[in-house]
Amino acid sequence: MEFSTQFLIGVIIAAFVSIIALGTAIYYAKKKHYEELRFARIGANLSESADILTNINKSITFDEDIKSLLDKKELTRAEQLAKSRYQSDTSNQYLLEQYLAVLLSFNDKGKADEAWSVLRNVKGNPVLHSNLCYTFWEHGDIRNAIEVAEAGLRVSQELKNRIVQERLKNNLAYFYAEVGDSKYEELARTYATETYKEDSASRLDTTGYVKIVFGRNVDEITEGINLCLKAFVGNKQIAHLCKKHINRGVKRIEEIAIGSHQSNAT
Repeated sequence: MEFSTQFLIGVIIAAFVSIIALGTAIYYAKKKHYEELRFARIGANLSESADILTNINKSITFDEDIKSLLDKKELTRAEQLAKSRYQSDTSNQYLLEQYLAVLLSFNDKGKADEAWSVLRNVKGNPVLHSNLCYTFWEHGDIRNAIEVAEAGLRVSQELKNRIVQERLKNNLAYFYAEVGDSKYEELARTYATETYKEDSASRLDTTGYVKIVFGRNVDEITEGINLCLKAFVGNKQIAHLCKKHINRGVKRIEEIAIGSHQSNAT
């Protein structure tokens, strides 16, 4: 399908106007919700989890003394106890999950590496994979984020845990879009479609991002921008994500417009 240069420029201008209109609102949303934004950064899990420790506590049972230490944020002491108990019986699934959950509560790249060195060799609880891939992504390790999420998806499918499956598929769709490699396009589109929810801002944003990154024409990229705008309206906590994705969409449309203009000129 061909588009006139005027049409493409019009689309770009309209998108920029939308971004400018959102600017002030995004600034105040980021200022007001800084801590929440920190935990709202990757698709479904981001806005559905207020923080890693709370999410883990809902799915993992802890010994009372370790739970008390976690509640008091005495993470180092909790880790020492959990590690000691796990090492005393490495075949015990409960002690394994407790130890890994404590490591994840640090939200630290080094602790995440430690957790993955153990979790990658056992089946584990897919909730741990869900939180671990988030930690890796937050610290800029997209390769491990994808590897952990893919492993967690396999485990959640074996266990028929649909809730965690959806979260991991949505996270993977986002990760794949973040990388932008064409080898991920088919899976990114599939997972975004399978987990799409009209009433979930984070799911709208992920689907929009996938369309922006892998969109094959201006119409599809514009559709992705519109979904990200809708996500912003639905959840101010992911405003900074929406802005980043919209900017990427505008850039792609601009590149198409320039390419079309140069082609017409020749």
